[in-house]
Amino acid sequence: MTSKMRSLIISGLCLNVFITSAATAELNPRALQLFNNGDYRGVVSIANSRNDADNYALAARALVTEASIYRPSQASDKTLNEAQSLVNKALKINKTHKEALLIDAIITLIKARKAGKIKGFAAGLPQLGKLKLDNIISLYPNYGEAWALRAAWHMEAVSTGGNSAAILGASADSGINEYKKAMLLDNDNVMIKFAFASSLIMLDRNSYENAYSKLLAICATAKPSSKSEQVFVTRAKELKASVDKGDIDGAYNKVKSWL
Repeated sequence: MTSKMRSLIISGLCLNVFITSAATAELNPRALQLFNNGDYRGVVSIANSRNDADNYALAARALVTEASIYRPSQASDKTLNEAQSLVNKALKINKTHKEALLIDAIITLIKARKAGKIKGFAAGLPQLGKLKLDNIISLYPNYGEAWALRAAWHMEAVSTGGNSAAILGASADSGINEYKKAMLLDNDNVMIKFAFASSLIMLDRNSYENAYSKLLAICATAKPSSKSEQVFVTRAKELKASVDKGDIDGAYNKVKSWL
């Protein structure tokens, strides 16, 4: 079963998600419609009435989107905990549910962001998030979104982590290579390109200007299919406008303000 939907922030960056689940249940078409329209609580209501892994995972994604789409560091703890509960329900039904595992990793990484660099590292949250991503990729080696999320983990750790990046085992080269792999696995996924562009801006806005400019040009012309995706297409246009007029510092500050 494969269903298409668009979403959300990943470690502060956006990915377009194609759910391919091993679960037997079908995603409720009305739930997908509500998700795309931004009625995230409506998605949760449907999931609770369906009681299957696919719809629980979609509802968890809806709540994570609601909590963190604009700025993950300001995400509501209450809403993240609600999303975690839905993830747990999905994994109780199917312990290797691909989408549920991905949302579980995202929640961990958002909590790491909220805790801050020092407290998050001390609590082991970035490390745990990475382990969860490693597990997903071991189970689903062709899952482009998981590769992109791990790429974002590497590049954000290097961009913001200082000396802790080396301790965590993060490297810019790994991040860049994993983004490239993600794009090969899911070439039509525009939001992976947006995440890659944002990561490059944060990593070194001067050295990678040519690379992220090309990515932003693609993202800025994308046609959003959901309310959440519209947020990131608009952001791509904002970044492109800044870069086109030579204000790469302004582009950097915009990305930083969205973390």
